[in-house]
Amino acid sequence: MGTRKDLSDEIYKQFLENLQGTAFQAVISGPDQYEINEGNHEALTGYPPEYFTPGKYFTLIHEDDRPRVMEYNDRLYSEEGFDDEITYRIITRSGDVKWVKSFDRHYLGDRQQHIVQGVIFDVTRMKEQELALQEQMEKSRERLYLADRMEGLATVVSGVFHEMSTPIGNARLLGTEMGVKAGQIRDLISSGDMSREDLVRFVDNVNDMSGMIDSVLEQAVAIMKGFKVVTADEATVEPRKIAIGDYLREIRRLYEPKVSEALHDVVMSVETNRVLTTVPGYITQIIINLLSNALIHAFTDGEKGRVDIVVRENRDGLVEISVEDNGPGIPEPERPRVFDMHYT
Repeated sequence: MGTRKDLSDEIYKQFLENLQGTAFQAVISGPDQYEINEGNHEALTGYPPEYFTPGKYFTLIHEDDRPRVMEYNDRLYSEEGFDDEITYRIITRSGDVKWVKSFDRHYLGDRQQHIVQGVIFDVTRMKEQELALQEQMEKSRERLYLADRMEGLATVVSGVFHEMSTPIGNARLLGTEMGVKAGQIRDLISSGDMSREDLVRFVDNVNDMSGMIDSVLEQAVAIMKGFKVVTADEATVEPRKIAIGDYLREIRRLYEPKVSEALHDVVMSVETNRVLTTVPGYITQIIINLLSNALIHAFTDGEKGRVDIVVRENRDGLVEISVEDNGPGIPEPERPRVFDMHYT
């Protein structure tokens, strides 16, 4: 963009006077030799027109943007046919930061001289709105990501409660039974009818039930350890080592309540238990999302479906995890759109 090279000086002057920004035209008569015509420069920068020379103007550019603008200008002044645009920040005389957008071109004039023309607009308001929108979008992405993570965590918590109910229930039953046996032996003692055989039988029963209680409590401890590991992984992006097969089994076990509710089969095949250094929380989130989508959307009402989770090493020696269901699949016309944003 810029003035057309066949504009007369008078038309060009009128153009500068009416321009909501500033413009320049550099006639390059030799290395580093310029003739500069400036427009409404003072309104843009707060500095008088004589400040609008390549060396002085460069000092107004925000220091973080200078390397990029310098590279751009090197191309602008050296490449005939150059036609491009750039957005950067300047520091005005009052110390304010302004965003400006420059449209520039380099062409060969009628007298075979090289001419560089540019138009610079103040785009601060537009850029601030753009940055605010980007910030809002980033916050929205973070909220969606957090909601997704919380949904996955809720599923894991539900699985833990379901899994814990069995060992805790068993421990309570065994404890109740021990109370009954203790009551019986107490009655025998009170009546004076307790024999040596009664005492031995009671001790054997207590030992057996104590062992069973220890077993079910160990099961509960194992479940809680798995829960702590998975939830800790959900809350961090720090890499650590995991045995991939064991880790996927733990996710599958904690997801069991959802599987039971859906009445579908989820079959896991672990062909490798290779130790990997990875970010486990990402794996948890991916597996839970894929399982949830399959159980909710893959099958028609009343249909009993199957989801296979397979972890194996491929031909290249890399660990490969696949989640596949036997539902009807995505209709052919819809498949090109599955990775489009917001597509459902």
